[in-house]
Amino acid sequence: MNRKLEQGKKDIVLVDIDDTLAKTTPAYLRDIAAHAVKLFRAASHPSNWRRGPRYMFEASLQDAGFYRNLPVQEDSLAVLEDLKDDYDFKIATSRKLYLRSDTEFWLEQKFPDIFSEMFFDVKDKGELAAEIGAAKIIDNNITHYRSSKNRGVDAIWFAPRWWNGLSKNKRRHAVGWQAVRESFEK
Repeated sequence: MNRKLEQGKKDIVLVDIDDTLAKTTPAYLRDIAAHAVKLFRAASHPSNWRRGPRYMFEASLQDAGFYRNLPVQEDSLAVLEDLKDDYDFKIATSRKLYLRSDTEFWLEQKFPDIFSEMFFDVKDKGELAAEIGAAKIIDNNITHYRSSKNRGVDAIWFAPRWWNGLSKNKRRHAVGWQAVRESFEK
């Protein structure tokens, strides 16, 4: 139950993108060979030497339209659509600002009219959640989960279905978006 009726406004829920809404890691692994060639070419250009490997890797993916074409986690849209009348969903991502246009494009295509605001290059999502008064955060990163919990913000540690068998803490996270729905019903 949320505080919507008490305060006259919806509870804020921060939602991560990569490996929470999008199947990012499986897509990275699928496309790694093609991107490795682009990354090598970018790394060999002197103008990129100071930018670092992460920048060059993400830039090679951006050039390929990678972030515009990510597959969506099963049931994510259906669950968010069912809950959007009761909650104010906002994006909190570690993605850099130069990925904003690809990210906005993807969200508009895959999750139209779900998110009211986006926060990019977020280092500590628990801190952001506490700062904006979020009631909950949904993220696959244990660091953001713990940071949120430590600040008194309810957190769902999301685990994509492909994680099954990879984690020793199966009871601590929601496997799939139906489990996320169930956590809202408690």
